[in-house]
Amino acid sequence: MKPKAVEIYPVYICDDCGSRHCETVDYVKKIGKILCGCGEVLDLTPIETFKVSPVFRGIGKKQNTQEPPPKTAETKQEENMFSFLNEDKKPTSKISADESCLSEAVDLLLSLGWKKKEASEKVKRLSDMWMQKENKSISKETMTEFAQFIMFQN
Repeated sequence: MKPKAVEIYPVYICDDCGSRHCETVDYVKKIGKILCGCGEVLDLTPIETFKVSPVFRGIGKKQNTQEPPPKTAETKQEENMFSFLNEDKKPTSKISADESCLSEAVDLLLSLGWKKKEASEKVKRLSDMWMQKENKSISKETMTEFAQFIMFQN
């Protein structure tokens, strides 16, 4: 069975105190402001809509052959950052981290309210730790395990 609907809501993080605020698109359109617990008023940019496309796993069916979206400047910058961080390290084995999975892990932390720099640093640090501990590469197949690992590590 495929889902009948998807619910998506924007998440706002207060720059002053780091509090996380989740609101509906209707609230953002109508009210457009959030009063944070620290007293800061957050002015929200109106959102018209979100575009979300599900990608279903093919079970006995033809796989989705849609090409991945073109790389944006942001994803290229993340890839450059990860390659720069890994530049001085000599590969010691065939265990490696898929760059798209590392980006996915950073996105996961960002959606939970982490700042981009902190999320990138945590993913980098914990990816090395996880690969050594589990003796596995970070790939689409192991992404769930790695995501659980980063969620419960400091």
